[in-house]
Amino acid sequence: MMVTSTCYARFLKPQKPKEASMKQSFIYVGLDVDDTQYHGSAFAKHTGVVVNFHCRPTLKGLLRQLEKLRQHFSGCAFRLCYEASYLGYTLQRDLAEQGYHCDVVVPTSIPTPRSKQIKTDRIDAAQLAQFYANGLLMVVSAPSRHKNKTGICCARASIWSSSKRPCASICKPCCAAMDFITRRRLKAAPIGPSITLAGWSGPSPPLPGV
Repeated sequence: MMVTSTCYARFLKPQKPKEASMKQSFIYVGLDVDDTQYHGSAFAKHTGVVVNFHCRPTLKGLLRQLEKLRQHFSGCAFRLCYEASYLGYTLQRDLAEQGYHCDVVVPTSIPTPRSKQIKTDRIDAAQLAQFYANGLLMVVSAPSRHKNKTGICCARASIWSSSKRPCASICKPCCAAMDFITRRRLKAAPIGPSITLAGWSGPSPPLPGV
């Protein structure tokens, strides 16, 4: 489970992606991301063509595959999406800086097929692309980088003030991010204890801004 600051994120109602022009065709790309590999599926709704791909879990590897898709679907605009996960908005912001429109999808908004079938990353990516193309998914509006950092610091301050043994479901990547940001704010202050799945590893360090 990932600790996030919900005060800055707002959920948007499911809606079909807006088209800039009636003549322009869109390619909808669903991404299934994990630590070992990125799986993607490009869906051309106007022709029904589906192109599946996979790459290393890096921005460089993903951009290389997207460039191949641009050559395959010449003249089309791309709309990408991935399910909210440990990546947060990092991948979305990186793709936006490269000129790609990307949405972060609420996991609970993804329809679940009634029929039983084998669940694979490739199938998940293909379903995500088709649901996205038909406007069946709910997306999250990403907060600004400044608000996101402020929210993390506030979340850590809230944890420290509420309990000395926080919930064991707090994920390590999020705690590491909170530790890093807080140490940057405290500059020369000594590194305090870290949060682990077993609880606190030492006494409570001072709160930021106190």
